[in-house]
Amino acid sequence: MPELTLHTARLLLRPFAVSDAPRVHELLIDPRMSESHPLIPQPYTLTMAIEWIKSHQPGSPDHASHLHFAVCLDDVLVGATDLRIRTSEQRGWLGYWTGTPYWGQGFATEAAQAVMDHGFSGLGLVRIDAMHVAGNQGSGAVMRKLGMRHMSTTQADALENWDFGDLEQFALMADNYGLTTPAA
Repeated sequence: MPELTLHTARLLLRPFAVSDAPRVHELLIDPRMSESHPLIPQPYTLTMAIEWIKSHQPGSPDHASHLHFAVCLDDVLVGATDLRIRTSEQRGWLGYWTGTPYWGQGFATEAAQAVMDHGFSGLGLVRIDAMHVAGNQGSGAVMRKLGMRHMSTTQADALENWDFGDLEQFALMADNYGLTTPAA
């Protein structure tokens, strides 16, 4: 995927740089982050932040099918959003997180909206999915604000032996997003 920068009314979504690792570490070290996003280990180390950023840099295996964005407000990194793309299915999986000092201010919704816009209109995706842990009501609210529809509840432990509650899956089709589905 080519490097891409997106803009919203308040935010800049840009590629991550390894120099962002201290800020990522600062935001993800908060234990509340792993409570709402159980795949974020605690304690979260600076080395983990560096390795995570390197895992989606140009040349990495993940880079070819995954867009990662540092979500910035006035040049300050406040979170991340990403879109994992399966081109053969014209489908994407949306993810996002916002540091706890920025919760409840609409940044996750605004950033995710920009990424969905790009997914549907820029990449021609026909469906975008997202999942959240059942107890993470904030993420569910973001998905609903984006117009996504609840599709199913899945037992997380059925997926890779995870030991945290259920997962709520949401999806949005391009047709329901107000765009026409690309011709085959």
